[in-house]
Amino acid sequence: MSNLISLAEKIIGIYNKFLNKAKTENEFVQELNKLVPIINKWYLAQSELDLPPKDLKNWCLAYTVLAGTIHDFTMLYNEYGLSKITFDNRIACMNVTKERHYENLEKLRLEEQLAHSVLYSKED
Repeated sequence: MSNLISLAEKIIGIYNKFLNKAKTENEFVQELNKLVPIINKWYLAQSELDLPPKDLKNWCLAYTVLAGTIHDFTMLYNEYGLSKITFDNRIACMNVTKERHYENLEKLRLEEQLAHSVLYSKED
């Protein structure tokens, strides 16, 4: 997951440069497209993991939701998104996805803390 999170932070950084007009949309898309195959690889890899123990169910769900949100970054600026979604809608959707990413990241951190306390309380 740390690989996907790092990639998401790269995308957000490039996107913010685009929003601040330090990059054009075309430059943003070109840089994003370099990351898409790597994101797809990690996204698909996480979907092939074994089912977690019951105690880790919520953590695993938070993990899966965050991975899906990170994958969503790639959907707005692919060939379909660029041809069918207006510029303003891409910006609005990307901003919502960025916000959702940080919310999901925080949810994963909370679930990690809960899972850690549950797993280590069993040892006592």
